[in-house]
Amino acid sequence: MSARSLASLPIRLGGLGLHASERLAPAAYWAAWADALPVLAARLPQLAERCVAALGDDSPAPCLREAAQSGSFPPP
Repeated sequence: MSARSLASLPIRLGGLGLHASERLAPAAYWAAWADALPVLAARLPQLAERCVAALGDDSPAPCLREAAQSGSFPPP
């Protein structure tokens, strides 16, 4: 058994219970945006409004496009 296979096995089966970061990356990215929006809204409300509006459009900002795409499954 390879080290990768052993690391991804659940702990109850003797593995480390690690998850593939490629599968979790879109959710983590979306969660980071969701966590940041309340802070942006409190400190820079106009910027937060623009970010939320841009999430619904085809934004020229790559980070906002990626955040919007991470909310869809399967990824494009």
